[in-house]
Amino acid sequence: MKIGVIGAGAVGVGVCNYLLTLGSVSELVLLDQNLERAEGEVFDFRHTAALTFSKNTRIIPSDDYLDLLGADIVVITAGAQIQQGQTRLDIAEINAKIGVEIARKIERVAPKAVLIVVSNPCDIVAHFITTNTGFEPNKVISSGCVIDTA
Repeated sequence: MKIGVIGAGAVGVGVCNYLLTLGSVSELVLLDQNLERAEGEVFDFRHTAALTFSKNTRIIPSDDYLDLLGADIVVITAGAQIQQGQTRLDIAEINAKIGVEIARKIERVAPKAVLIVVSNPCDIVAHFITTNTGFEPNKVISSGCVIDTA
């Protein structure tokens, strides 16, 4: 199974670590707009792989969406962080735009992928992805617990 993770921040790296421990991923792409950051994280994973992971997973650092070609699942963790003075609604608008932009790039190379949206507020971002791309609602999953939609 090929899985992509968008965003090499703390959440994206945590998702990668978990996926690697499962042992069921054949190829894992960590994609970030900062290639050096993605490379550094993958470098660390490769150093610990022999001791911690049960399968020889191909781990690819990238800043190019073409590396997601044919991905089965893509986890979106990238997004803006809330800044002092911003509201949850402010960040929702920003991250909805970022999420749709990311999903459109994924759609070009992995149109059959299942998307898992982690970027906050994830329920809202997932909704905007399903209404502004060709991804069917049953292919876009939010990891939220309705905090922002209750």
